[in-house]
Amino acid sequence: MKSFFSIAVAATLIVMAATVASCNKEDTKEQCVTLEQNGYSITVCGDENGTASITNVITDVGYDWITFTATANSGYRFVEWQIIEDGITVSRNPLNPASSFGMSYTSAVYVYKAIFVPLVVLPNTVNIHHGIHDRATDKYFYDIQNRISQWLTYNTDGDLIEYESCYTSSRCTRAKFTKNGNKITVIKSYHPSAYLFGSVNGELELNAQGLPVKLTYKEDREDGATFIINTTTHAVVSLTWQNENLTKIEWESESVIEERHDWEEESVITRSSNAGTVTYTHDDKKTPFYHCNTPKWFFWWFSYDGSFNEIDGYNKNNIKTATREDGSITTYEYTYNDAGFPVTRTWESTNKWDPGTIMEMYTYYQ
Repeated sequence: MKSFFSIAVAATLIVMAATVASCNKEDTKEQCVTLEQNGYSITVCGDENGTASITNVITDVGYDWITFTATANSGYRFVEWQIIEDGITVSRNPLNPASSFGMSYTSAVYVYKAIFVPLVVLPNTVNIHHGIHDRATDKYFYDIQNRISQWLTYNTDGDLIEYESCYTSSRCTRAKFTKNGNKITVIKSYHPSAYLFGSVNGELELNAQGLPVKLTYKEDREDGATFIINTTTHAVVSLTWQNENLTKIEWESESVIEERHDWEEESVITRSSNAGTVTYTHDDKKTPFYHCNTPKWFFWWFSYDGSFNEIDGYNKNNIKTATREDGSITTYEYTYNDAGFPVTRTWESTNKWDPGTIMEMYTYYQ
């Protein structure tokens, strides 16, 4: 049997023959809808926390596209579809509540169960406006344990082991994480454009709360857009925490840059070093990712190296000021919802590398 998933795009409802039946499981109180046609049977089930329904069927050559939709009850949210065979969950797929399934005309029986969990305040979208630039909306999906799920992979012990985000099939950022005691080894590769690619080998040392206190890494990067630039950077970063908030960062780095034009026989080597500090103050409100169970070291690592767009999810409280060693300062002003989470954040920066104003807006599960 051939089957595959895609995000549903069809909106027109089609009348079909479907049977509504109880799955006779008193402990879960499942309510199921079954569609039988063209030799196959497909059943979608909800439970006492939400419903599942078959909302659309599109017939193609040799197979049908079947759309089913999960609707959470008040106080709950949808997290994933589970594929059930003989009462056993054989596969999970954290797709949108409205999803499509391609069913070929063969004898097959499939059961899809919608999984709902109690509603926890979690960020859903982030819009960032920087000057005239408008970055696309980020949407976050969470698994049953309230961990970010669409880019991340966890092992059976619950450890975060892999990150992957792709612009196209060949232009991806990937990272693998290996935990050994209080240390996390990171191996990362990135290829965001046709000319730029690189790799990072690093190690995070964690404190008793699982927060990073030291980072060492080596990065190799090649940029061949106009001429070849090879950059190797070694860095050491130290972090100070108080009450689960990052209060100070100190770093030292050395870089070796090799530049060569196509018409030149020899490369030009440039060596440089850099050091600096940033100190932070915080408000007394919760950050948007306060309830997210993705490890805090992950948020910090990917905000530090610029690969993950988030709002200091490693902190307990929101940053109010960030002051660099040269005296430049970035201030943050917030508005909050009734639950005490920020709904807007405005940056004002005097930093020479990134001056100006940034506006961020946050939407949460309601």
